[in-house]
Amino acid sequence: MNAGTSTDSAGRAGLKRRQWRAPAAAALLLAAWLLAFARHGGGAAIERGPSFPPPTSLLEAGSLGFLRQLFAEMLFVESAVHYGAEADPWRIPPRHLDAYAALFRVMARLHPRLLDVYYRVEGVLTWQGERYAREANAVLRIGRRALPDEIVIPFFIGFNDFRFLHQPLKAADAFEEAARMPEAPGWFGHLAAILRGRGGDIRGGLLLLQARLRTTSDAGERERLQRDIRVYKDALRVQLALERFHAHTGRYPTALSELAPTWLARIPDMGGKYELVYQPPRLSLRPKEPRHRAPRQRR
Repeated sequence: MNAGTSTDSAGRAGLKRRQWRAPAAAALLLAAWLLAFARHGGGAAIERGPSFPPPTSLLEAGSLGFLRQLFAEMLFVESAVHYGAEADPWRIPPRHLDAYAALFRVMARLHPRLLDVYYRVEGVLTWQGERYAREANAVLRIGRRALPDEIVIPFFIGFNDFRFLHQPLKAADAFEEAARMPEAPGWFGHLAAILRGRGGDIRGGLLLLQARLRTTSDAGERERLQRDIRVYKDALRVQLALERFHAHTGRYPTALSELAPTWLARIPDMGGKYELVYQPPRLSLRPKEPRHRAPRQRR
């Protein structure tokens, strides 16, 4: 009995040591990181830009939940201090941007429900080019999983997919997802339809418009939807003519004019708001770009 009791006690002691070994290692790492941060503090350190964070895997493995949140909030403060000291927020040096991207990734993994991280990553990274817009969306998707009821996150993702990554169909997916959320404004679904048309999915855009028409009672919105539905139906007629042309000839026409009059009586007019853009074999329906008037000269 005594031998068994001694073995059990030793086992429990060893287990306790192992349980505290990882948190202790994480605490030592954090202390070293804070010491380095303090040692290089002051204006010179701020000018050098943000430092790369400790490895996320070690912080995750060696920390309790509240410590992970604390680490994330400390990193958030550091990123805010350095970003506020950037000489030109629109032209941040690549080394600084890489450090910000690493900081945001670690923050999101340590404390995925910290909403401020997703506002900050959208404001700092997305405007710095396609590479950093992709980095931002990767962080935002962590937030999408952790905060499924936050409508701003799919909004940011959709905006980035369209504005910076030039992927209208992915943007449409994000806005369509956001449109299903209870507090979503009606124009989210309408925007998703327009993005589908812009990306070449005219059928999908038409279905979204028709679905929205069935659910709204607003007279002004219904009028806009009905007008757009007519345009999308005309564009779909052209799309179907292209498919018939391809089925019979084995190729796509070099221009839409080849469709008339055999495959389509005439190419329909899309009105003043939209235009058909044909880049064989893809047909897309896009809003017309506004014409900017030249400034009037003073006499």
